Amino acid sequence: MTQNFSEQISEVRVTLNRLNQVKKSKCKTCSFFKDALLKWSELNFRKDFIDYVSEVREISETLPQILLHQDVLVQSLLRRFCIQSKNSFEALFDLLEAISRDVGREFLKYFPEAMIKFESLIKEGVEHEPEILKQLFTCFARLCKLLHEDLSRDISGTLRITKNLRMHKSANIRSFTVQGLALILRRATQVQISIGILKILREIEGDTGKIN
Repeated sequence: MTQNFSEQISEVRVTLNRLNQVKKSKCKTCSFFKDALLKWSELNFRKDFIDYVSEVREISETLPQILLHQDVLVQSLLRRFCIQSKNSFEALFDLLEAISRDVGREFLKYFPEAMIKFESLIKEGVEHEPEILKQLFTCFARLCKLLHEDLSRDISGTLRITKNLRMHKSANIRSFTVQGLALILRRATQVQISIGILKILREIEGDTGKIN
């Protein structure tokens, strides 16, 4: 029996179980990004994805190359997050997570732009695509897990960057966002949490003032 959208979205579960294996995982080429690129090159033959592979193959052969050319690899990857490439989203989200694991804390500088891209995809209609929504927020949660130390040090900045997702009109979007942010907050200090609470209270006061 065909499910309606509400039934499909209610069954979406952000996959967090693999997060605990991030540090334990082994990669065949000493690069998570290279492994993911090889895997998806065999599985995805769509032009948009093949174009990306062709663009980055020669500068992602080794981990030192990936670290050196990370700006090009990440920026080119983020540019491909548009609704026209939705059939390649699973591969793109996987590659985004993979390169974040390779570059580690340096990925923090790309986090704001990644959030803008995620917001843009939701505006373009991804919120009505349960499977893609799952892929997006699973990637979001994993990025939060990987960067939790740095993101928790600047709770105000993290909450600002994710405000549009946290305060989205869709309860599902808000819920999935909170699941990811919980991975940061549960590792934050009491002082950091207090700062976060004050930030949220100010947001509420601001919105109340606009209504009045």
